[in-house]
Amino acid sequence: MKTLILMLLITIPLKLPAQLCPKQVATRNKIVQVCMDMQLDSLKIEIVKSIAFRESSFEIWSFNPDGSSVGLFGETMGFVIDVNIISGLNYKYRDRCHLRKSIEMLVIYLNHYSDWTEPDVYYKWHRALKQEDNKKYYKLIKSEIKIARL
Repeated sequence: MKTLILMLLITIPLKLPAQLCPKQVATRNKIVQVCMDMQLDSLKIEIVKSIAFRESSFEIWSFNPDGSSVGLFGETMGFVIDVNIISGLNYKYRDRCHLRKSIEMLVIYLNHYSDWTEPDVYYKWHRALKQEDNKKYYKLIKSEIKIARL
């Protein structure tokens, strides 16, 4: 019986997570470095990477043709205004496509609105009016975590 189970395990092909392209890996590594420079703990770094992967697949120049969201995290102009009000700083709309400034804005936003637990962060980041949509977003992030965090 043990031999049969072992044979089945050997013959069943393993489904590996999708591979990131070299450019995505490089951006992900830069995200990690910026987060470490900002002295974020490992959980926050993992959350930042997960949001960046979900929103832009680690593409700093990503944009949504149906709206005003751009950058790694799909940040809107309203988001930049909100961060400036929260922080008293003066981020520009173009900073959404600047790796470090984009991460800084995300951290300011999440420090203000969330408790940095995964469900809370993802619900508050997605900020859909319908709770069902936030739950779907959270499930998507959870299903992609292995790819984003490799």
